Amino acid sequence: SIISKIYFESGDYNKAIESANNVIRQEGISDETKVASYITLSQSYKNLDQLNKSAEVLLEASEKYPKSSEIPAVLYSLAALYFDNHEYEKAGDIFNKFINRYPENPSIKEAKYFRAHSYYEPEIGSKHIIFISNTHHRTPVILWLLKHNILLLNQCST
Repeated sequence: SIISKIYFESGDYNKAIESANNVIRQEGISDETKVASYITLSQSYKNLDQLNKSAEVLLEASEKYPKSSEIPAVLYSLAALYFDNHEYEKAGDIFNKFINRYPENPSIKEAKYFRAHSYYEPEIGSKHIIFISNTHHRTPVILWLLKHNILLLNQCST
């Protein structure tokens, strides 16, 4: 809503949260307006250093309004929040969902980069990463790995 956005822009995040929640609870409000309120709500929680709450709000919006035109931005923001919170596996999964659902989105290259980086982070371990060399002999295996969204990294020799 405009009021929650004004509160947010002025730095009154608690009032922005209250106003956005009021809009979300109202009947007869368009889905797009509700999604915009979820976004303001999430941004407010983020600015109050409540990253988990911010992520929960975005996840709820993406589940309740999957057909909204704002959902690509919501999913990307959700993945970025998880990434910023060092929850790399969750970030990678959400970036993967974004990439699969919106392959023509202008942010697709960045999403692929952050997905790869998410799966590369040490906390993930090696279960999603396979180092390969001499790929031309392993085409069927590589195609299967890619189909199952397993990140492939070419092993460099130094």
